[in-house]
Amino acid sequence: MMNKLSIRTKLLAGFIIVALITAIVGIFSITQIKKIDTGSKEMYDQGAVPLVYAADISSGYQRIRTNLRSIFISAEAHDLVQMSYYMDRVEFFKKDIDSSLLKYGGTLLGAEDERNFKDINDSWSIFYKDVSQYINEIKDNKLEIAKKTLLTDMKKSEKAMQGDLDTLLLENEKGAKDISANNHSISSSAGNIMIISIIAAVLAAIGLGIFITRMLTKPINQAVTAAILISQGNLNVNLETNSKDETGKLLSSMRSMADTIKNLVGDTGKLSAAAIAGKLDTRADTSKYEGEYKNLVVGINGTLDAVIGPLNVAAEYVDRISKGDIPPKITDEYKGDFNELKNNLNVCIDAVNLLVKDAKSLVTAAVEGKLDTRA
Repeated sequence: MMNKLSIRTKLLAGFIIVALITAIVGIFSITQIKKIDTGSKEMYDQGAVPLVYAADISSGYQRIRTNLRSIFISAEAHDLVQMSYYMDRVEFFKKDIDSSLLKYGGTLLGAEDERNFKDINDSWSIFYKDVSQYINEIKDNKLEIAKKTLLTDMKKSEKAMQGDLDTLLLENEKGAKDISANNHSISSSAGNIMIISIIAAVLAAIGLGIFITRMLTKPINQAVTAAILISQGNLNVNLETNSKDETGKLLSSMRSMADTIKNLVGDTGKLSAAAIAGKLDTRADTSKYEGEYKNLVVGINGTLDAVIGPLNVAAEYVDRISKGDIPPKITDEYKGDFNELKNNLNVCIDAVNLLVKDAKSLVTAAVEGKLDTRA
């Protein structure tokens, strides 16, 4: 398939494949980063935020307990200002806990989380009912009863509240750790896959580069080797290829060139052998060639014609002279040695004509009895 593509298409395809590999690695990396980002947000929303609300509830609960004792101490000291202050603080922390519970309720995930939230709400309602009873006893100046409520009766609701708070905190801490561990797993997995993907992409790009380079350089080196051999006169070169790109066309053209030169050399050899054998009318077929090669063959044929023409004329004249048929002088234009041959033949014709004329004169004189006549 690749052998049928042009070099431009091969290079473009190589760059496109490398770009696609890079894009795939990039898209995968972005996807993993988004997963990590989602995990981080999830850890904040489902781990950190509920844990903060739970911590606020726990802190408010402990401060209420501290202020309940401060209320009793202020009541015993008949310090109504301080007692009122601590009661206001209890009310403030109560509202803070109610707000935190409401916010925590918006972060619930799963049945277990809902069950824990119900338990803390129930224990908080019971505990604060005891708190309200205790504060009312203080307000009614029933200090001994209030003391018993604080130190004895409230212990059960405090224990339940503290237990549910501990469960809430532990479960949220565990959930945050699970989310963190999951994020770490996603991050490690994404990092490993990204490393593997990058290595695979680099190896694929290198492999593709080597493949395309070999595909291009092999026929080019083949063409260079063939060109060197042809320049040295060796026409037995390997120019076979199944490539359909520009390199394949180059090798095909060089093979055609080598075949043409082989034919040219062969025809030249045939003409030379024919000339040596005296077959001076042998000519090369010019229809097998084109361009300058055809001009070269036409030139060789023309050279033979230029040589053979005067020789044929000379042979004809010598033949006629040998038979007593004295031809007229040669009037065709020749150059160089052929012109000298023409001049010598013409001189010969003149000499033979004079000889014939003198012979005729002697014969005529002898017939007339003029025996003293000489040529």
